[in-house]
Amino acid sequence: MSASSKDEEANASSEAMDSGASTSATTSPSTSTSASTTTSPSPSTSARSRWVAPSLALLAFALCVVNAWVSDDAYITFRVVENVLRGDGLVWNPGERVMVYTHPLWLALLVPASAVVGVWWASVGLGLAFTAGSLRLYARELVNDSWSSSAVDPADPAKAALVLGAFALAKTTLHFATSGLETALLVFLTLIVLVRAERVSTARELRHLALLVAALALTRPDAPLLVLPACVLAFRRTRALGLRHQLRALAPAFALLVVLALVAAFVYGHPLPNTALAKLGHGVPRAELLRQGMAYLASVVAWDPVVVVVIVLALVIGRAHRAWTLGIALHLAYVTWIGGDFMNGRFYLVPFAVSLLVLARSTLPGPRVLAPTVIALILLGTVAAERPPFDVLLPNARFGADQSVNGVGVADEQRYYLLATGLFHGAHPPRHVNYRSGTQLREGDVIVARAIGFLGYGAADRATVIDPIALADPFLARFPAAHDPSWRVGHIRRALPAGYEESVRTNECTMEPALCDAWRDVRLVTRGPLFDEARRAALWRVWSGRFDDGVDVERVFVNAEP
Repeated sequence: MSASSKDEEANASSEAMDSGASTSATTSPSTSTSASTTTSPSPSTSARSRWVAPSLALLAFALCVVNAWVSDDAYITFRVVENVLRGDGLVWNPGERVMVYTHPLWLALLVPASAVVGVWWASVGLGLAFTAGSLRLYARELVNDSWSSSAVDPADPAKAALVLGAFALAKTTLHFATSGLETALLVFLTLIVLVRAERVSTARELRHLALLVAALALTRPDAPLLVLPACVLAFRRTRALGLRHQLRALAPAFALLVVLALVAAFVYGHPLPNTALAKLGHGVPRAELLRQGMAYLASVVAWDPVVVVVIVLALVIGRAHRAWTLGIALHLAYVTWIGGDFMNGRFYLVPFAVSLLVLARSTLPGPRVLAPTVIALILLGTVAAERPPFDVLLPNARFGADQSVNGVGVADEQRYYLLATGLFHGAHPPRHVNYRSGTQLREGDVIVARAIGFLGYGAADRATVIDPIALADPFLARFPAAHDPSWRVGHIRRALPAGYEESVRTNECTMEPALCDAWRDVRLVTRGPLFDEARRAALWRVWSGRFDDGVDVERVFVNAEP
């Protein structure tokens, strides 16, 4: 898998390189507006210019390395990885099939890599590898077709400073180059899809593009929204093939997603991840979500202003790449619609990465304008932001829980967890009280906890963790969250029905009768033998929504104390 991934990365980056070369050749200010009045740079100047982009890319990558860390949320997936490697299957709590991950492709990459180097190093190594791939794509875009080319636009060094300097100054890119989450893979795949979409002309290329979009959906289900306009244009560009051949080219990707959804529905009881069920059932009014989405934007502006400035620049300048900028706008609207995220900057990472590609492809002003812009970005990233991107190198930097969560519930997760899991500051297993608490749980123990990553990983395959946020609880996720005026995005709690903890502990239901019927059905679906007749009947009731008939949802869940 890794060898083919590298080949595809190289092919896609080459296509991006070729496309970037043609764009530069047609839109470069030096050739379109001033070819008759300017002289070509000397060979020595060209040679120096060629290395600006790769040098800045190496600097940005080095900053990603020193900022490397792993989040508590990543350890939710890590527990599944360890269970697979132990032979227990795709389970989180012992014996319970639940899709606690939204990134099947990332999980599929983690499992074999973890078998070789361990899950922590696998996640950090893969994250840095995909980040290196993205940086390589940017660098080759910026040097006009090849690092060995001698025809470098005199404006390119300043453009490289803008694009790759912004990458190096944005905490969002540096923090989520690793984190143990799928973010670096998401950025890399998105860039590859956009670059390939511009070049599609044959049925074979359309089929490959569709498979890449399917991979994107398997990395995060809502990720294809940003690339949708570019993919629609690619589909229209191939209309000469005829609708029949176009649909035939899309069929493998569509079939892959449908088959995987059917398998998930059969194995887990639902085609969507359990985390999606938990978050879709929040019950928060749309007006409150929109306010929180705007608060998330304000939080990103204060925490990482470089990200927002670059996105705005791309939306204003990138008129020649309207499909890309429309995708950025759609993504930003979606993030606001759902209320943003609890991790500062994370949901702005992909539009920021695409904005950098837009700037790399666009005709920009000359160095006299770009230089002050770069200086302004440096000041924004190092002085105006809440913390500079290189503060991990400073001896007096403060990390830990203090000031990590702001007034709207958005957290600087890296600051919070760096001392526990940082490459140069923490350790694996994590230096955290929750992990130590997990290691002290005994065989058959049951515990209720909201921060389940470190704790569940420490508990390994011995104990059951009840998650009131319902990310890892297939029963609670199927009911709405309790009404809580002080809700926090990504952390909306369910009310635990009376007797629920005891029922899980004893495997005998002590809740009210209607809840017991619903609980037994979900229990059969997630714990029973896959092809058992009783499980098939329970599966149908869960699919049809009849499993909770008779449950007073308003009383038991919505109006209860979370």
